Amino acid sequence: MCHSSDEPGQGPGDEVVEAVAELRDDASADLLTGWCAERGIRVLPMAAGALLTAEWQRLLDAFGARASDWSRPQTLPVPTELRTVVRSVTVVAPPSPHSPGH
Repeated sequence: MCHSSDEPGQGPGDEVVEAVAELRDDASADLLTGWCAERGIRVLPMAAGALLTAEWQRLLDAFGARASDWSRPQTLPVPTELRTVVRSVTVVAPPSPHSPGH
């Protein structure tokens, strides 16, 4: 889900997006939560993972991804330091490069 801002001049990278991080079996979200907090990503733990919320560009930068494909959903690479606990990270709805007002 995207949350557009009404501020002029903002591009798709400034839109707030949500991603779902699927945890590995019996993994705790603690490592993920700390890692995300250090990068300005908000985390809401869920039963089998976590909901991550951040500006699109911040999320891409944190996960070492590029916005070359605007398809939905988009899978982000799992950083090495999270691979023991995170199985996958999927952006539910990346921003559209042609969002109204952008």
